[in-house]
Amino acid sequence: MHLTFRTIAVSTLALIISSTLAPAAEVRVLSVGSTQVAAKAIAADFEKQSRNQVIFTIRPPFDIDKELAEKTFDAVILSMPAMDNHDEAGDLVPTSRVALARVGVGVVVKQGGPVPDAD
Repeated sequence: MHLTFRTIAVSTLALIISSTLAPAAEVRVLSVGSTQVAAKAIAADFEKQSRNQVIFTIRPPFDIDKELAEKTFDAVILSMPAMDNHDEAGDLVPTSRVALARVGVGVVVKQGGPVPDAD
């Protein structure tokens, strides 16, 4: 049986959130902007399957700590290093962390421009 990434992600989100929510709940998700397109697509599938409404708070990475200190969220979507910091600080529920994706970063240089040393 071949499962798509979206199916796995929706199922993972459902398992994480369902352990703490009543039916037809509002699910509050804190995310960095770089993941919002994929996260909102996954959330749309999750909403159809669960009848829960997903409410996103999108912030730049440097505002995540402030948001976590001021508000409560059901799920947080962050980079692995940021997640490590919050794990060490005890901000997250132990064993609730799930890797959703890997991201590559590229650099494009205008023809004839200086090529940066990216190694």
